[in-house]
Amino acid sequence: MVGLFSGVGFAANGDSAVVKDLGIEDSYFYGKYQGNRDPNIGSIFATTTTTAAYIKISNCYTNATIEGWGVIGGLVGWNGSKMIIENSHNSGKIRTKISASAGGLVGNSGNDTLFIINSYNSANIKGGGSAAGLASTTRVLQVKNSYNSGSLSSDESSVAGLIGSIQGIDRYPRIPEYSNIIQSYNTGKLYSATGDIGGLVTTVNGTELNIINSYSEGDFSDKYIDFQYGYDGLVVKIKSSELNLIN
Repeated sequence: MVGLFSGVGFAANGDSAVVKDLGIEDSYFYGKYQGNRDPNIGSIFATTTTTAAYIKISNCYTNATIEGWGVIGGLVGWNGSKMIIENSHNSGKIRTKISASAGGLVGNSGNDTLFIINSYNSANIKGGGSAAGLASTTRVLQVKNSYNSGSLSSDESSVAGLIGSIQGIDRYPRIPEYSNIIQSYNTGKLYSATGDIGGLVTTVNGTELNIINSYSEGDFSDKYIDFQYGYDGLVVKIKSSELNLIN
């Protein structure tokens, strides 16, 4: 695990953690593939617990260079609890190796709700892995007044202006979960040599997503001319889900 804090854990369930007014400058984080384990990499947290009431990052930034395999986030690599990111940004650089997944702010936040409020990514993300402006993979998402302006590119995988994949919990009976992207946008250039490109989101699976007063103006570019960008160019794939576009 690679980050300012390699992990965060608690003595008892229900505790919380807050990081505020933190800046990371002129730093380099590198995560190397070792054996059967991919690293989690984030400039603040490499990984977080699944037992916290919530974890909050407020008024923080990084301009670090991050490189490696595994799950990569500009601020947080792998998150296991409810997380709130507000008034924070990443303006560094991210370089992904093949099979990596990277988000400008968060790599993977698949266990609980991720809130991203008044925050942005301007870091360029490039390499062999998937790339997303704010978060690579989430379960339930609430994004408001946030954006990506960084250039996102991948030689081997998919690219999304804001969120790579929103994955609902696979269980029966299904419990309804709702995600919202509100007054948020992408202006970064999006490029993939072989994968899907979503102006805001690549995949929505098993959940409901509302996109409200949000847009993508980033240029789309790939090596093939027959790719389908779907749903007004904002979302590529919808499976067992409901998508509402509201202006």
